[in-house]
Amino acid sequence: MHSAIPGYRYPVLVISTTEFTTTGQEPVITKSAVIHVQQAVNTETLTPATELQLPAADDNAVSVYPNPFNDIFNFHYFLGKPMPVRIALYDMAGKCTKVIRQTEMQAEGVHTGKISAVDMNLTPGMYYLKFTFENKAIVKKEVKL
Repeated sequence: MHSAIPGYRYPVLVISTTEFTTTGQEPVITKSAVIHVQQAVNTETLTPATELQLPAADDNAVSVYPNPFNDIFNFHYFLGKPMPVRIALYDMAGKCTKVIRQTEMQAEGVHTGKISAVDMNLTPGMYYLKFTFENKAIVKKEVKL
């Protein structure tokens, strides 16, 4: 059990790792982190950080929301260094329904996009958004209502 600090919402940081396995393929490991940044902080009791901690150059972070979605869902991803990126949408059966972004070199930093269920003819069900970064893949599950 943790002791509460007045003005803080818990948990302050949540880190999760998910492994997705398709028959006959290597498992895909998804890592994500969420931090509650809007905390009421009494600065007299904290020592401020002198440097911003960024993910390692080979780390990639992906966020997809809202989930479930009706009409549109958004995605954000972070690249720690320039690298080739491919984004594809798969249905529940594992069939690629749409390549969102062909493999192309992208700059370091945060990248965003959105997917419209109407534009893609998505029917209610489960979909997988696969991000392929250089030699690593991250898969996010989305549910269409």
